[in-house]
Amino acid sequence: MAVSVPGRRDDRHAATATLVVDTTHLSASTIVNNGLAHGEKVHLIERFWLSADGKMLLMQQEFEDPDALENRGARFVGWDRGSDSIYPYECDPSFGANDNKK
Repeated sequence: MAVSVPGRRDDRHAATATLVVDTTHLSASTIVNNGLAHGEKVHLIERFWLSADGKMLLMQQEFEDPDALENRGARFVGWDRGSDSIYPYECDPSFGANDNKK
């Protein structure tokens, strides 16, 4: 996992902080819980950051899989601070195992 900090920095704070999560070696299943199948060669890059006003958590996902997609895919999601909930979960490799059997 890498953390990038784009933008200007001063002694007080970073102008923008982005958490970058780069994931490979996923078992074949579905991408982004929408039924888009992927194989074991999928590469997923997720970027998380706060909006300029600090009221939203924003996420951008990019994914590619030469066995399932002809090009790269992407999606953008935002959660309102205070009204939306993101619950912690453990990454269970068996979670999507049954998706491929449908």
